[in-house]
Amino acid sequence: MKRAFAVFAVAMLLCGCSSRPNNNGVANPNSVAPNPSGAFLRGAWVTTIWNIDYPKAPTTDSTKLKTEIDQIVARAKGLGLNALFFQVRPCADAFYNSDIFPWSKWLTETQGLAPSNAFDPLEYIIGRAHTHNIQLHAWINPYRVTALATEKLVATHPARLAPELTINVDGKLYWNPGEPHARDLVINGVREIVENYAVDGIHFDDYFYPEGITTHDFGTWLNFGDGDNIADWRRSNVDQLVHDTHKAIKEIAPGVVFGVSPSGIWANKSHNGLGSDTQGFESYYEIFADSRGWVKKGFVDYIAPQIYWRTGQLGSDFQIILDWWRDVVESTTVKLYTGIGAYRYFGANEYETQKQLATEIGDGFIMFSFGDL
Repeated sequence: MKRAFAVFAVAMLLCGCSSRPNNNGVANPNSVAPNPSGAFLRGAWVTTIWNIDYPKAPTTDSTKLKTEIDQIVARAKGLGLNALFFQVRPCADAFYNSDIFPWSKWLTETQGLAPSNAFDPLEYIIGRAHTHNIQLHAWINPYRVTALATEKLVATHPARLAPELTINVDGKLYWNPGEPHARDLVINGVREIVENYAVDGIHFDDYFYPEGITTHDFGTWLNFGDGDNIADWRRSNVDQLVHDTHKAIKEIAPGVVFGVSPSGIWANKSHNGLGSDTQGFESYYEIFADSRGWVKKGFVDYIAPQIYWRTGQLGSDFQIILDWWRDVVESTTVKLYTGIGAYRYFGANEYETQKQLATEIGDGFIMFSFGDL
């Protein structure tokens, strides 16, 4: 009975999420990217979790929050960037006015507390970016609910209303990818953004099933597994999320793109004949993310593998991995944006080499993170 009531409460919350006018009085804006669709993408991730890039410190002060966005956009323009990937949902929360998820504690320090003067960071950064012909993509972490084992959720948080939709791994909460209602929450959160904000894209990062998961979702597998082995079932759950997210976006605004930035190594060739000539963390097996399959099946408009290693690095050579991804996207319509780890501080010459390789091989690059540029 408790489970049924909780799911009903979440369903009511989702049903109440109809399109509403944003602060400019515009509902259902179908965004058109300010750059030509064939333009080479030069982007950066603007990270909000842990206040890595924005805001420098949590605050409700709308003037400070606006000023920091102005500085970010001005610097992006000065660096020659034409796309920003702004993290709007680091932990089942929001950097915009949401009817589903609470205001983020990384924004105002207190989860659920809004900025002053009805300030909406997503709306504001879209406007500022578009003024300078910079695309603005809304970056979402789809499954993470808490980043700390000690984190408290507000009483109205969807995970408090329906805790059975989560799994606890090492003290941290995640949406259970095998629970259909959890998937609906993630997708409805995407719909809310696309219906109400003039974003150029929706972007998922590389966090899917949590590392270290063992039997945490065993009961869900028994309920929904339909006889599949648990690894294949987990991958199919993530596949379903990616497919359904892409479909939902295109139904609302066909011009809004959807992409994922998976871990750079899908699988090692020694483990899987389709994999790359590498020896590293395998997202296909470790977090059940079939990023190669998403490209081949057309579930994404672009793929942005995070290739955060040096050229020539033993076991994870930047160029070997980039070449592998070039072969994956070949004969598909999926664009290849290379994820480059500026935070690794490999040196200016190495980054120029990586950007040059990305220019020669793919359709663009995205640097992590903005503050490291």
